[in-house]
Order: sequence, then C-alpha cells, then structure tokens
Amino acid sequence: MAEFFINNPEVRAEFEKLSVGVKNAIIESGVEIKSVEQLKRTARNIVDNM
Repeated sequence: MAEFFINNPEVRAEFEKLSVGVKNAIIESGVEIKSVEQLKRTARNIVDNM
C-alpha cells in the first residue's frame, strides 16, 4: 500500500471509505496524497471520469 496511508491515519481512514475501484485507481496512479482534502478531490475526479 502507498506510503501516504502509513504516514497519515486521517487519510487512511478516508481512503478506506472509498469504493474498491476508486482505491485501485488512486494506487495505480502513483499520486502522492498529502491531505484528506487532496484525497477527496482526487477521488471525485476519478469518479467524474469513470
């Protein structure tokens, strides 16, 4: 699992709420998530483009 989950329990908690497809897309993208807000924006962009 990506390192940002290990370093930020708040981000990990929000990540766990996402669908499997969105989680996989985030991990496969290699994006470095640094905040809950960034995670939510990234997830929203993925869903909007599915």
